[in-house]
Amino acid sequence: MDVRYEEASIKTADNLKTIAQSQLLRDLSRLTLPEIEATTNLISRVIPAGNVPGIILSGLARVTGHRPPISTVKRDIDLLFQGVEQVLDLIGDR
Repeated sequence: MDVRYEEASIKTADNLKTIAQSQLLRDLSRLTLPEIEATTNLISRVIPAGNVPGIILSGLARVTGHRPPISTVKRDIDLLFQGVEQVLDLIGDR
């Protein structure tokens, strides 16, 4: 795996773990801590976008009724694509 991709994956995993293991999300989730760890590792490998997935996760945890408005969903998807694009651009700029 490319070193820059690996670095982005690690940054993403660290950020997600910090947020996913917070009391707010643990209260909302049925996942155990080992399951949260495995999930964040998987997400960070598939979507290495720095802190973007964590920001989205944090925002989703605060949505009333756990159903975000379509404008929020579109914004978050755009952010994810931008984050992934930045990582891919970094990798391509060897």
